[in-house]
Amino acid sequence: MKHNYPIKYAVMPIKDKERRDADWYDICYVIVKCFVLEERKHHELDGENYTNYFVVCPYHYDQTYFHWVKSPPDSYYGEWVRHVYDTYDDALEEKELKNDELRPFYIFDSEKQKKHMQLFNDQVELFKQFEKDVESGTKELKVNGKPKEQAIITMSLSDNKLTMRDLSFYDAVEGSHYNRQGINPFMAYTVSSRTFKKLKGMESLPDVDIKKVTKTPLLMNSKDNKYMKLISPEGDESYLKLVMNSDCFWRRKEAEFIEPKIENYIFTLEDYDDIVNAYGVHMPKQELSYSEGRKLILERFYNS
Repeated sequence: MKHNYPIKYAVMPIKDKERRDADWYDICYVIVKCFVLEERKHHELDGENYTNYFVVCPYHYDQTYFHWVKSPPDSYYGEWVRHVYDTYDDALEEKELKNDELRPFYIFDSEKQKKHMQLFNDQVELFKQFEKDVESGTKELKVNGKPKEQAIITMSLSDNKLTMRDLSFYDAVEGSHYNRQGINPFMAYTVSSRTFKKLKGMESLPDVDIKKVTKTPLLMNSKDNKYMKLISPEGDESYLKLVMNSDCFWRRKEAEFIEPKIENYIFTLEDYDDIVNAYGVHMPKQELSYSEGRKLILERFYNS
């Protein structure tokens, strides 16, 4: 996992605005897994206390390209909530209460109420699918899950000596890409917890024979250090060539990848799925985008 904040379910608003210069307003509420970045405990004068949680939903709506994209757990995308939950079902009551507060109510105009109620209910149903898509796209995020050890072990082929580094795999790889860590060019391998522990014990040994270590090729950088190549254990070509760009890997199948003469190895507990999940950008493919689905709902509302 690239980001190892605690994971919980939270009730979050889906927001929209009538036009670009208008204020945001809440359409409805959904239940999604979130990164918990901060907890803040409050003490009341009467002796009661409560905790607020600063959470980040793993997806946000890109207003430029009009689609949902993965959010890094950055405070820019976060907001404070009063409650977090261990399961989806635990959060249902709060979601229903908050949606009831948004549900339109008109005393004197039953037709208007019926029309607006249908609009609201259609939007709630549309974003139930959003909940399912977020759940599908965040299978790697385990509520109350124990994170993998983030340190790495490197080996320079000049002396075949292992070095334990208090550095996450992602910091090492991204740093190497920008020539900050001094481990270029490299081949990264994923290893089991047992093998990783064994490698730790070999750190002080000179001239380690790495051929005897059970390992799976994971990632390498190109000779010109412009590209990264993610190696699928099943030979899946969809993520064959990737180029580093800020916090994302962008697929570049047309990029010419020239393999370097490897001078360094990196050993990590991270695996292929961890890398794809860490750098995946878009939501899982869906038949109907939420913006299009909402557009159809609004057209039906205004034309009825």
